[in-house]
This record gives sequence, C-alpha cells and structure tokens, in this order.
Amino acid sequence: MIFFLMAALCGLLVAPILTLLHELGHAIPVLASGGKAEILLGERNYRITLKLKNLQIRIAGLSFFNGHCYWERDMPARLTLLALVLGPLVSLAMSLAAFSLIFTPGYASAVYSLATFIAVSSAIQFLMTALPMQYPRFLSGYAGMQSDGYQIVQVLRQLKREI
Repeated sequence: MIFFLMAALCGLLVAPILTLLHELGHAIPVLASGGKAEILLGERNYRITLKLKNLQIRIAGLSFFNGHCYWERDMPARLTLLALVLGPLVSLAMSLAAFSLIFTPGYASAVYSLATFIAVSSAIQFLMTALPMQYPRFLSGYAGMQSDGYQIVQVLRQLKREI
C-alpha cells in the first residue's frame, strides 16, 4: 500500500515539480536579462495561470513530465545558449543531489524512495533533453520537437559562423 502511495505522490506531485524546476532553469537567464518567459506544464487545457512579473506559468490538470519554456526569440545568441543549457543543468544538479541522499545513511525508507525517484527521473530528464535529437512520435507531448541539446548545437553553429 505504501508503495502505491509513494508512486502516486511521485507521479502526481514530484514529477511536475521536477519539470517546473527544469523549465525555470531555462527561464531564469531570460528573466534576469529583462525578457519575458512563459512556462507550460502539461499538454493542453491549461487550467491554472500564474503571473509573476515577466514570468507566466500555465498548468494543465496533470502535467507529469511534459513542460516547455518559451521566450522572445530575438535575444542575443549567447543568452539563448545560456537559457538552453540551464534547463538540462538544473535536471543534472537535481539528479546528483538526490543520488547523494541515497548514499547518505540515516534517512527513513520513504526518503530513500523519494530520492531514488528524483535521482532517476532527473537523470532521464537530463539525458532526454541534453542529447541532440528530434523527439520521436511516441513522445506525444514532444513529437517532432527539437531537444535542448539539438537547439544548443544549432546556436553553437550560429555563433561559430559569426566569429
């Protein structure tokens, strides 16, 4: 019974929070430069909208791991690069922090279970976003879109041409 409660907690609460943190990683450099950013959590039918100065967060009912961050595309290439890199780096940092909890003795088993979920989920999120690829059809919320890694390669090529 505890296993199913933990699975539900992780799927319904923790997964969207991990995705939000990843997307905030993208948004922070945009916002710090005075730009506007919009984060979408979930695929469609956004029911909740939060507005914080230049940041708007729209949330669908159940978002799980589906998230996108949009910003003004006329930003300098270096700022775009930073915004693209920070999303996956946040996921990597969360994974490493959670892995460190797993190997620290003295926590209750629920903490270990939660840390394991965060470590593994964030590592997968890091890999799926950092690897340069166009997402396949079976990833419905991302089908046909370019990963952060793919976009990073494109911006690096643009910067190389400018040199």
